[in-house]
Amino acid sequence: MTSTFSFLFSISVLFSFAFGAQAAPIDPLSRGPLPLTAKNIQDARNAFRDGLIYTDAECYLKPEEIAATEIPIQNLASDVCNGRTRELLYLASKSAIIACSNGKPDFAMLVSIGSNGIGKTTEGNRKSPLGTYWVGHPRRSQLFGIFIPIGYPNMSNIARGYTGNSVGIHGPMRFMTCLPQKSLEKNWTAGCFAFGRDSQTIALSEWIFANWPTKLTISKD
Repeated sequence: MTSTFSFLFSISVLFSFAFGAQAAPIDPLSRGPLPLTAKNIQDARNAFRDGLIYTDAECYLKPEEIAATEIPIQNLASDVCNGRTRELLYLASKSAIIACSNGKPDFAMLVSIGSNGIGKTTEGNRKSPLGTYWVGHPRRSQLFGIFIPIGYPNMSNIARGYTGNSVGIHGPMRFMTCLPQKSLEKNWTAGCFAFGRDSQTIALSEWIFANWPTKLTISKD
């Protein structure tokens, strides 16, 4: 009788561990878009001014240094944003995030991605995810000045057993601030998408506010 009880108790503990309180909570951003309030916007804009980030002017960047971090819209395929409204698109072939509204590109900014490329399925594999994810509120970050979260893993990823967290879009590490080419010379992140200039993070944040709610689609093309 005792051995039967012990066996049932062990099964009960394992079941509880797998499906109960020990399970990782699901990020609300994984389920769908978050509401956007005036306070969310003001908190982000306060972070733009709190000294953690540096504008192009404060970095004394030359026009050619700024141009080297972006792709002119006229250099993109004419149909790159077809069918996309209020959506960000990462194209691996361009190493860039393109902002699409009403089927047309507003800008295209070069980024670095995970040091092991695209195809994140596991926590710590230093890959950027593949697929479509909701974009969250830009927020203050000690490491990057501003951090814009994305909803990885999404519900489809979770159903497949993908793991990981804290994936988003941000600027350069603080020791690479004002060194845009250094930030972009190779893929270096743990899975995020990193701009070379803080001014790009600010511009994207403002675009997100104007185009809320926004998704990011990450493509291997």
